[in-house]
Amino acid sequence: MPRHRRGKRGEVTPQQTGLVLDDAGYKATIGGKDLGLTAVEYQLLKVLVSQPGRIYSRDQLMDAMYRDERVVSDRTVDSHVKKIRKKISDVLPEREIIHSVYGVGYKYEWT
Repeated sequence: MPRHRRGKRGEVTPQQTGLVLDDAGYKATIGGKDLGLTAVEYQLLKVLVSQPGRIYSRDQLMDAMYRDERVVSDRTVDSHVKKIRKKISDVLPEREIIHSVYGVGYKYEWT
């Protein structure tokens, strides 16, 4: 298993794991492979990656994804997370980097 450099406070940073986020193009890649995320999926992943290990509630994620005050179901977040997980597993079938925290929400962790 490859070793990863540690960032501040000991966490593994996204760039050190091969995950690269390109804000200009709303593009996320892992190991140079494009994940093909939608703009909303990209925004959700960006929020999760911004603070590895932090648990975000569905409401917090919805606020970050939909800044135009539209009304959506909190289960919309679940649907987007499922799609992101699928796209990541197409590139990294042995990894799960978005974790569910039962009754609370989701967190990003490269384990």
